Amino acid sequence: MEEKKNYFTELNKINCETSEKNKLTYISWSDAWTEVKKMYPESTYTIYENEE
Repeated sequence: MEEKKNYFTELNKINCETSEKNKLTYISWSDAWTEVKKMYPESTYTIYENEE
């Protein structure tokens, strides 16, 4: 039986440039998505919208 891959563990190993705002350190969404696509080019995302 094939072991299920832990994508978070793999992505968490990447050292990314961070920014700081209101005493919080973060990586921008676009930078994070770029890193995901580098490692897993077949990745996709879906935007869900509602009437509100």
